[in-house]
Amino acid sequence: MVNKSTERCLIDAVLRHFPPYLRQRDLLLAFSGGLDSTVLLHLLVRLRDAGQIAPFTAVHVHHGLQAVADDWVRHAQDITQAHKVPLRVEHVAVDPAAGGRGLEGAARKARYAVLASRMEEGGVLVTAHQKDDQAETFLLQLMRGAGVRGLSAMPPLMPFARGWHLRPLLGMRRTELECYAEQHDLAWVEDPSNLDTRFARNHVRHELLPVLNRHWPKATETLARAASRMAATEGLLHDLARMDLERALTDDPHVLAVPDLLQFDQERLHNALRFWLLQLGFPPPPEPRLAEMGHLLRIRHDAVPEVHWDAAVVRRWREGLYAMRRRPDPPSVLDRPWMAEAPLELPEFGVQLIPLRSHGQGLSWQQVREQGLSIRVRQGGERIKLTGQAHHKDVKQLLQEAAIPPWERARLPFIHVGDRLAQVGARWISADACAHDDEEGLVIQLREFG
Repeated sequence: MVNKSTERCLIDAVLRHFPPYLRQRDLLLAFSGGLDSTVLLHLLVRLRDAGQIAPFTAVHVHHGLQAVADDWVRHAQDITQAHKVPLRVEHVAVDPAAGGRGLEGAARKARYAVLASRMEEGGVLVTAHQKDDQAETFLLQLMRGAGVRGLSAMPPLMPFARGWHLRPLLGMRRTELECYAEQHDLAWVEDPSNLDTRFARNHVRHELLPVLNRHWPKATETLARAASRMAATEGLLHDLARMDLERALTDDPHVLAVPDLLQFDQERLHNALRFWLLQLGFPPPPEPRLAEMGHLLRIRHDAVPEVHWDAAVVRRWREGLYAMRRRPDPPSVLDRPWMAEAPLELPEFGVQLIPLRSHGQGLSWQQVREQGLSIRVRQGGERIKLTGQAHHKDVKQLLQEAAIPPWERARLPFIHVGDRLAQVGARWISADACAHDDEEGLVIQLREFG
């Protein structure tokens, strides 16, 4: 039986991790129906009824991986209905190849994707991870060779989707939650796959941690404490990275100055690059990719090499290091008619063309109407005559003078009026195709997407 002081500790633990500015936000509880989330739901209901937090919604994710999954949905409905908690049931399809960690990773990825999609702006996702989960995560990350960030395991509060992810039970042991559930006669479901030690986490939970706790009775607490210390160390490394990046940042947050990066030794360079990419929202690069980025800084400045992982790519061009999303290569040939009556998406270029009618600006609307528009891809050798210039100029020279990186040049739509090149991207318009001051015109803007 859990005593009153321990019960108070559980309630206080939830409140302690709830910053006051988050308590009245839109709250979303990830509710599996298992022991941990059942206890957390019960605690949140008590806080809700006492007016200490806002009413919340529970979300149950149906993975379809167990024959009893439909029974779990009914159980979740019964529990939430009894406590007057709104419930959303989300069905997901789990692709074992998508998570990066087999079936476990795929299910986790699908689960968090649907939870993120249900988040309100500034809302809070609440999950029931506890101290034993933290210790397990630390050991799993250690065996995977993770660095400080991975060994930080799970923080109590972190940004997530459009809001926050809160884990208010990280200071509590699983045994304490079991005692609480028994005292309040709570019912929960047991996932039979949690006993399958072929899964890495279950192997750690049922075979490795019990051995460690027999030899070191405080092993779970010690491992969880080590994770907290790693989190503190990660914070200090972030502070160092911020200071280092101050000298290397440019006007474009996606570009760093190579000469400034060359002043760092390898460890500080890797730390700065890792933090830079994390701040931009890219997945953390593996250590070998960081080493390759270090090599990019020392090659000749006219080369355009790249390092890629997942959906991210880092390129070196001239004196800049560029971070961006990977995109498919643009087509080698394209000739697409366009009426310019509505926006046109060009997935091949990753842009959308926005037509705006004007007066005395952009392309001559009369020429567009009479000869028609078409969107083409750069073939090389194109020339264009700009307003105020006596002769045509190579587009290649214009692109170089404008310091447009080579990978962006390939994605510039070349807009033709009839068979003549009339506009390059949103930058240059041919003097032969531009609208006169007293003439109706068509301004074409580019908007990036994807």
